Amino acid sequence: LGLMYFLGFTTQTMGLKYTSATKSGFITGTFILFTPVFQLLFEKRKPTRANLFGILFVIAGLLLLSSKGSSMLDVLHEIGRGFNIGDFFTLLCAMFFAMYIVYLDIISKKFHYMPLVFLQISLTSVLGLATAFLFSATGIQEANFVFNNNVIFALFYTAILSTILTTTLQTKFQKVVSPTKAGIILSFEPIFASVFAFFTLNEKISNFGLLGCILIFTGLIVTEVFDKNKRNYEQR
Repeated sequence: LGLMYFLGFTTQTMGLKYTSATKSGFITGTFILFTPVFQLLFEKRKPTRANLFGILFVIAGLLLLSSKGSSMLDVLHEIGRGFNIGDFFTLLCAMFFAMYIVYLDIISKKFHYMPLVFLQISLTSVLGLATAFLFSATGIQEANFVFNNNVIFALFYTAILSTILTTTLQTKFQKVVSPTKAGIILSFEPIFASVFAFFTLNEKISNFGLLGCILIFTGLIVTEVFDKNKRNYEQR
């Protein structure tokens, strides 16, 4: 789990260096397409029809949410533009996060969540630090550590809230929902990002973005209401 966690964050960060934010956001969101595939491979369990319809709504919503107010033709052109190395790393990121969700579903039913959280975060931290020094030593990317108030606040926020708290909640509670449904719920991330950007950065949500939020929310509702496997997971 720690290795998948680390590889997901690493490939996403490397991808952002070479691709646009629009393409990165949409390609990362495609983990919801890979999740049922890995669920079938690892757990031999097919996603329900409701899951598949929910995925279609979410993908359409992600596409609209990536538009940033431009026309759909511009968005499709941006996403469909030449596939580069950054897109490749980001696609790997989506696959690693999809594998992480499915494997977490398997492991979280067998062990207490606190040791799993500790091991995931510890391994990710060690591998991340080692990679930074390796990249710096080989000249790929120099690692500079400059501490100031902004960096300290960012470290505190990303470490406590965005990593420890979220990983703990996901590790503890994902075992009661299917991996595919967990992927749909995690697709709410760009919605919350847009909301926080609106209140903290005064960024406006475009009409396309609002429609995308509605479609993602619809995908969750469709899965929640019509998922026949819901009762099985709740009984566990």
